[in-house]
Amino acid sequence: MVYAGNPSKGVLKGRLGDSVHEPINRAFILVHVRRSESAGEMVRVDANGSFSVELMPGFYDLFISSPGFFPTCGQVEVEAGKTAVYNAELKMSTLVNTPD
Repeated sequence: MVYAGNPSKGVLKGRLGDSVHEPINRAFILVHVRRSESAGEMVRVDANGSFSVELMPGFYDLFISSPGFFPTCGQVEVEAGKTAVYNAELKMSTLVNTPD
């Protein structure tokens, strides 16, 4: 996908959902440049479970967590002038959601 913004940067976008494809909007996404000492960047998720962030080209690790779900992680490459898409399905945590 071509990105029409800053030509020296790219965009990472995606959507978070559960096992029945309902959006997860209370999530934390940490985007971290692979093999760097950077603390990373927190990315906000909107009401539809979607996110988008403009990044410098490179390889990134994503760490995703949300209350009531098992955390997950992934890897993505962002290229200058392009849009990288990363969608994630989070699995419900049986430890948090088990009835008393």
